[in-house]
Formats: sequence, C-alpha cells, structure tokens
Amino acid sequence: MAAITLWLTFSCNPKGKPAGNYAKITILFPAHDTTSIKVFNYDLIDSHQNILAEIRPDSLGKGLIQPEIPGPAFYKLGFGDETFDIFLKPGDELTVGITRNGPETAVTFAGDESSVNGYLYKSGPMWEKINGQLNFHIDADENKFSHVCDSLKSVLVESQNAFFDTVALPENIRDALKIKYGSGLLLQKQIYKLIHQHDSVPENKIPTNLRDIYADMPLNAVYLDQLIVEYAMALNFFLRYKIHPSIWSGDRRKYFELREQLPVLAKQQISEASYPVGVKEFLQASNVAHWLADIGLTPVTDTIYNQFVTEYRNSAYLPAIREQYKEWVSISKGHPAPEITGISPKGDTIRLSDLKGKIVYIDVWATWCGPCKAEFPYSVSLQKEFEQNDEVAFLFVSIDSKPQDWKKYLKDENPPKGIHINEVKVKQHPTIHKSYKLWGIPRYILIDRDGNIVSPKAPRPSSDEIKVMISELVQNNQVLSQN
Repeated sequence: MAAITLWLTFSCNPKGKPAGNYAKITILFPAHDTTSIKVFNYDLIDSHQNILAEIRPDSLGKGLIQPEIPGPAFYKLGFGDETFDIFLKPGDELTVGITRNGPETAVTFAGDESSVNGYLYKSGPMWEKINGQLNFHIDADENKFSHVCDSLKSVLVESQNAFFDTVALPENIRDALKIKYGSGLLLQKQIYKLIHQHDSVPENKIPTNLRDIYADMPLNAVYLDQLIVEYAMALNFFLRYKIHPSIWSGDRRKYFELREQLPVLAKQQISEASYPVGVKEFLQASNVAHWLADIGLTPVTDTIYNQFVTEYRNSAYLPAIREQYKEWVSISKGHPAPEITGISPKGDTIRLSDLKGKIVYIDVWATWCGPCKAEFPYSVSLQKEFEQNDEVAFLFVSIDSKPQDWKKYLKDENPPKGIHINEVKVKQHPTIHKSYKLWGIPRYILIDRDGNIVSPKAPRPSSDEIKVMISELVQNNQVLSQN
C-alpha cells in the first residue's frame, strides 16, 4: 500500500471535542485480528519513529487510540506491514475502518478530516505511478526528464483542483497539499541532478526547471510544524546542495582547503541569512547532523553541536541531535570497537574480536561501489608496506546484499589480499551500519591491538596519512613490548 503524507490545519477545537492535545481514533478492524495498531510520526532530522500511541483491537476488531499530539500535523497509522498517513489536529474524533479481502486492504474514514484523509489515501496509487514514471526516466536526457516532470506536475495539479472543487477546505490545507507534492517532485529533480552531476552539459542547455530547482522553493517553518516529511527532506537537500556548495563556490580545490572549517562556515552562513526563524533552526540542526554523519566527532563538529544545544535549548530537534552525538561519542577514539561479524568466502564465521592483539585496518565496501574499488590498488600498496609485520591485519567487510556477487568479484577480479567477509549473511544486531554510524561507503576504520578505536573514520588507502597512523601504532607496540 502506498504511503501518502497528510496535511495540517490550524482550526480551533470545536465544542464537545477531546480536551487537551489529544485526538480520538476509533478503529474498526476485522474480528479476531489483534494486530498491533500504532500512530506515529517520523523525526524530521534522523527519520526515526516517534510512536505516539499503540493498541491491539479487541476480539470484535474494535479499538480506541488516543494519541497525544503536539499540534495539528500529518501522522502515520501502521498495522502489520502496512502504513498510511492520517491528518490529525488536537480534539479530532476520527473513525478508521479497515477491511481485508485476502492480500487486499481497504480503508475508509468517517468523522473529522475524513474528506482529506480519504482523498490522500485514494490518491496513493496516483503518486506511486508518478514516482514510477520519474524513476523510469531517471537516465533520460535533460530535456526528456524536464518534459516528464512538467507533464506529471500537470497531472498532480489537475487531481488537486478536482478535489478542491468538490470539498471546501481551509486555504492552509490546500497550500500544504501543494507543498507536499511539490516537494516530492523537487526531490526527484535533485536525485536526477545528483546522478547526472558529472555529465558535461553546458549550463545554458539545461532546461530552466532543472537549472536552479530551489528558485521557487518557499522557506516557511509552517511546513515543518505540519510535519511534511517531503518538505523537510527538500530543505535538507537545500542545505547540502545549495548552501554548502556556495561556501566554496563550486571550486573543488577551495573545498579541500576549507574542509576542516566547513561545518563552522556553514553555521555562520545560515546564521547571517534572512531565513525565517523556524527554517533557520531546522537548517542549523540539519547542519550539525550532516557533518557528524560526514566527518564524525571532531573538534569542529563538537563545537557546532554545543553551540546548537546552547542556542536552541527548547528545540524539538534536540533529542535527535543529542542521540546522534551520543552515538558518535561511543565510537570515538579510545572506546572499545563494536563487534563486526561476517562470513568468509569459505563459509567460516569471522569476528573483529578474533583479531584482538593486532592493529586492524577495516575497509567497508561493496562490489557496486566504484569509489571503493578505485582504492583497491592503493590498498595493495599499503599492505606491501606492512607485509613483513604480522601485527597488522587488513579486514575487508562487504555489505553486498547478494553474497554471490561478492564471491564472484573476489574470484574474478583479484582484489587486495587480506581477510574478506560479507556481513549481510550474518544475522548480526546491530549491523555495522548502526554500530559505526555508516552513512556511505567506502568507509575506513582503524583499531588498535587492544580492540579500541583509533579512528572511526580513518583516512583512505590513497592518503599518506593512513600509512603514518599505522606506522605509529606499530612503533608504539614495539616500545611497549621492549619495556
């Protein structure tokens, strides 16, 4: 079932409605189906689920959920493997009827906001089809993709206008509908530009609607208050591909010169801009989250984190930022390295802890990752530097979802020697993604002989720094053994 984001209104609670920041949702479920039903929303910074209420229907299939909600916004209702969006405001009384006919599920709404919820639920297949069309044309040239975007936007507008003509809605709900779908299209354009960013197409040959996709993007904190996830994602892209690149003006040499100070420079640029207060707060929170994920816990990311905590003491984004910071502290230098478990090409289980007593340089990669494989010749050279020293181990952790692809690559392509494992086949919890805050690959991690982290984001094999770091660890070990 397609998930549709729902919209918000600022209407006052009518008389007779639930007091306080609560809504009442009566669930009519198939009898004897006691599947857990929950109301939740996704955090706008780290996308984790905030569960607001959860129940199981009685034997007749009836249940009452009364989530406490911070304000009128779009929330999600989930049961089993299915999730769809609902619009709620404090004081609403909504009835949701869920019927099942084999694998098919049908949902009906009655009561407050039933018209909007019904429209959004029924328009799910349309939005799914639009996304499918955009994905299908993701490799098309700029003019073709631009034409498809314009055509699909017309379909959306026509659908929305037809709905607006039949149901009287407050202007703010109409506006939120437009922003939600508009942000969805903007995200698809950004993905297209990322995929084609290295294509040599002259700027004046790029269609206008793909040249500066953020030109008409509204900057309004109301859409964040409404929990429109697509809008928050679009703002995150705005930060990463509009604000950040403006600091180095598209000059890669300048980027590398400024890299150590980019988090602070970005914070400063956001502070000095004339963005609305709520948008500025979100961008500052996203800036902290972005750089923690990108470069880990460093003196400069520690600085912008603490500045955010001080400047935005009551921010709704603080819990997510604090949790992310706490997780990075747990894998900072000197902390015990979380376990990594994988299966060797021969089917043996190998763990990072099996290598305790050795200096371990970990390479997290996949066969589909071009930059990962581009580093392999440098890995070979790095191994030669330490081939006479059995204190140093090279652990290659594949995250390929199809281990057969990984095994074939190891057999046919002659990658660097070392210890090769595939993590996916092991039911490991937490995974390396969770344990080491994996945001992208390649990723390199350096562990000392005691099993403690030296660097959770170590330099690449092509960097001269990593040879120096490993050499220093070897020398320290030799000094300790002599003493």
